[in-house]
Amino acid sequence: MPSLINTARFGLLLFSAAGFYATWYMFMNNGSVEHMTHIRDVGPRQLPGTKEPLKTVYTRISAVDYQLTVLTTFFWEQVDGSNPSASLFCFHFATQAACGWGLLLLETLRYGNRCRIISFLGVWGFLVQNAAYAVILPIYLTLHLWTSPLTSSKRLSHYLVDTPNTAAVFGSMILGYVLPSIAMSLPAPSVIGFDQKQLYIAIWQLFPVWVSLLQAILPHVLPNLEEQHFAISPAQQAFNTMRVLYIGLLTFAGIGQISTASLLLVSKFFPGLFAPEFRGAFNPAKVFLPVSISPSTRMPSIGAGAHQLLQYDEFIGSAAMVLWCTVLFANTYQILKCRQSVASLLAQGTAAMLLTGPLGYATACIWARDELVIAEAGQDAKKVN
Repeated sequence: MPSLINTARFGLLLFSAAGFYATWYMFMNNGSVEHMTHIRDVGPRQLPGTKEPLKTVYTRISAVDYQLTVLTTFFWEQVDGSNPSASLFCFHFATQAACGWGLLLLETLRYGNRCRIISFLGVWGFLVQNAAYAVILPIYLTLHLWTSPLTSSKRLSHYLVDTPNTAAVFGSMILGYVLPSIAMSLPAPSVIGFDQKQLYIAIWQLFPVWVSLLQAILPHVLPNLEEQHFAISPAQQAFNTMRVLYIGLLTFAGIGQISTASLLLVSKFFPGLFAPEFRGAFNPAKVFLPVSISPSTRMPSIGAGAHQLLQYDEFIGSAAMVLWCTVLFANTYQILKCRQSVASLLAQGTAAMLLTGPLGYATACIWARDELVIAEAGQDAKKVN
């Protein structure tokens, strides 16, 4: 289905253009940049919404410290508890991103994708953190559809990831992403100090680097997980480990999706359960519906502007991932001439989207694609025998 792949490439580039426009327009018009640069360059150098000093020295490299200071002011009100709507949104976004990043990491480790431009996920992640998720991610996915042999390959070996690398994805994501995310969300000053919280926010900014470094190290230090028995082939062993990873990623996305949806529903139908200051804070529209982009739209604070930008980031980036994974699955389905009911697939996809969110759906699609390839390889083996 070359035309489908080409259409998807074009669509992903449009998503990137939309992300660039939204990011540029908001930065130029909603007032957030002016607020951040004024705090950093003019003062008073205080954390947004507080009287606490803004940390301006992290590495003693001026350019790096400047960027980390700007990013800290951008994220501060998303994780300090002062804006519950934004904090809930960021929790949902973070759990979705954990699932999606783990999925992309696995994709880069497949034998068919190694040593290609898409295999350097840490570099792409660094660009995501310093540019915009909605801009860089669609470009990355476009290059995947251009360079990866997995878009049309029927060879089982292209899809394989050796067991130590697959097992290391768990540790890499937990140590490099999940723990820094939890650390920067700890309340200050009741649990950690303001200075320490700023340091944790700065450390989190480099999570793609930490994850990639850990992924390079952990396969060599973890116990040997490859079972030495004749009942399971190396390929079957590899796919069994990948299945466990898929379940873990879907579980993480599901926890974020279901807990967020539950809180929204309880807030909607049982507002009396919340303290007065939290009533209405978890209205679905307030949490997820972004303010429209217009020259007259000015955000009242850095936190409000950051919330607006992150909303567009998640929607555009998630839509790009949904398009990418759907096309990969559909192309494999067509190439292998599968007979599974399309209605059944649509029902399963809808359930995955509702229970685990868009990046959980993406994970389910890629898992389903792998299962199609495994089944085809099994049928071919039977024919040979």
